[in-house]
Amino acid sequence: GGSLDISFYDGCADTDPTDIPVPTYSIGGVNISNPDSLEVGTHTITLTCTDPYGADASDNFVVTIIEPNEDPTADAGEDD
Repeated sequence: GGSLDISFYDGCADTDPTDIPVPTYSIGGVNISNPDSLEVGTHTITLTCTDPYGADASDNFVVTIIEPNEDPTADAGEDD
C-alpha cells in the first residue's frame, strides 16, 4: 500500500462577505487536517462550512487514491 499527501481547496462561501465560514473536513465523522495524508483506497470526505453564528452546511466528495504504476522489468537471461 501507499499514501498520498493531499490539500483541499476552501469550498466555503457566504452571501454576507463579512461572515467568513470556517471549513472542516471529515471522513466517517472523524475530522481530518488540511493538508493530510490518505492511504490507497476510496474515501468519502465531508466538507462542513460553519459561519460565525453557528449555521452550517455540508457536502460530500469522493477521493480515490491508487497505487502508482511502476515500470515492468525484463530479463531474458545472460547474453552470449
